[in-house]
Amino acid sequence: MKNACFFQIVCFSCFWVLAFDLVRGEESSAQPRLAPGTLITIQPDIDYGSVYNRADMVEVLASLPDIPTELADDVRFNKEIWAKEIRYQRDIWCLQFSFKPLRIIYVDIPNKEGSFDKKAIWYLVYNVKNVGQEKGGSISSAVETEMKTPIAQDTVAKFKIIKREATGRKETESEPQTQTRDSELILRNIPGTFKPQSPGKEEPIRFVPLFLLATDRLVLETVTSNHQETGRVETQTETAAVSYSDQIIPLALPAIIKREGMKTVPETTVSITRKPIAVGNDLWGVAIWTDIDPRIHRFSIYISGLTNAYQWEDDGTNSGKPGEGRSMKRKVLKTNWWRIGDQYNVNDSQIQYGYPGEIDFEWIFL
Repeated sequence: MKNACFFQIVCFSCFWVLAFDLVRGEESSAQPRLAPGTLITIQPDIDYGSVYNRADMVEVLASLPDIPTELADDVRFNKEIWAKEIRYQRDIWCLQFSFKPLRIIYVDIPNKEGSFDKKAIWYLVYNVKNVGQEKGGSISSAVETEMKTPIAQDTVAKFKIIKREATGRKETESEPQTQTRDSELILRNIPGTFKPQSPGKEEPIRFVPLFLLATDRLVLETVTSNHQETGRVETQTETAAVSYSDQIIPLALPAIIKREGMKTVPETTVSITRKPIAVGNDLWGVAIWTDIDPRIHRFSIYISGLTNAYQWEDDGTNSGKPGEGRSMKRKVLKTNWWRIGDQYNVNDSQIQYGYPGEIDFEWIFL
């Protein structure tokens, strides 16, 4: 009876300790012990190419009828001018991303038979910070200024037709042409039309991440024939692409917290989305993978959600339906890793950040 009471008291105490840690984790992020030079930081990446995207208005080009011959020289009705190579602008933000080296820890995970399997848990402890506008974390869309020229009926207006080459994005100007307008004409202010502007009030940013561990160089070796008399074994080697999405494994969190020296529970891929990051603030989280093929040697970790930059591409098959033939690509961070070792003894001492002789990371559109 005494042992039962003691067990209940211990369980009750552990419950409140865990609850206190969870509540405290809501107020302050879980920062691990950090030795000098341990944390790798990648600064926000925002360029002018991320702020605007140049593309055709394919729905307009596909659906509008051809203009009559008598209006062929009228730029107001020439869809080849007003609907091709149009610049689209938007506000862009980017978070600062820091991380510790990728590590592996072995944890007992329940299986379908009701027992436990000791599995290798790959995890990445990371930090995301909203550095704000001052350090290049956000930039507003480039604003196109418009020059409105009121033109009365029978008034002659002189203007230049701007022709854009579809391949090289080169703009050429024709000689001034004369047309008669009976309404207001909106002209593009050329050149120097697009200028970066201040985004004004900075807002908190919500980090909605996806961590993907992938490789396209997994070497697979299969036995094609086995000669028992001679002992000769013939094999066939081929490469394959594999990828693994991060997972939430609650049983792995206590072991990670203990090993990393964290005082509070780190954010998971789901919990971190519920906490908008104000300017100057940061959050600590952990991405977890399991059941990784132990034959992996060279791989990458793709992190999406660090920026809202995107691009779209058209394949030329649009028939007038909105979005047809168009693919959207988001800007993601690609970090490169490599591992030395066999498939029988997998540990984090074998993992190194960055490909030997190549780049450590890059921003790409996927």
